[in-house]
Amino acid sequence: MSGNYAHNMVSLWKSVILQAICDAGDIGVENTQANLSQFKKEKIVQEARDWFLKPNSDFEDVCTFAQMDERVVRAFAKRVIAKEKNAIKALHFWQKQKTWLKRKDYKDGYEVWPNDEN
Repeated sequence: MSGNYAHNMVSLWKSVILQAICDAGDIGVENTQANLSQFKKEKIVQEARDWFLKPNSDFEDVCTFAQMDERVVRAFAKRVIAKEKNAIKALHFWQKQKTWLKRKDYKDGYEVWPNDEN
């Protein structure tokens, strides 16, 4: 893969991760799936949480395709699931600004995420 195609594929997989983080944090599930029963909504949230919290090769593959460190993604997802204020704030910022898809500075640790003042 090269050029725009490769960039678009990476952006697609980053979008998959972003949506899963939103689902795991129970952020906007009712907005994206307006006709869901409470049972189905809870099932979506739990499946997304399990995807981050339980070891599985699908999660690892998606992180590889998104060119993101799975440890960093998992740690951030845990912060969102725990309803950590700064993590939720960063998530909302990324959703609005689409900056998640533009980031290229992925390294180990939290330094790749926006600082807590954002």
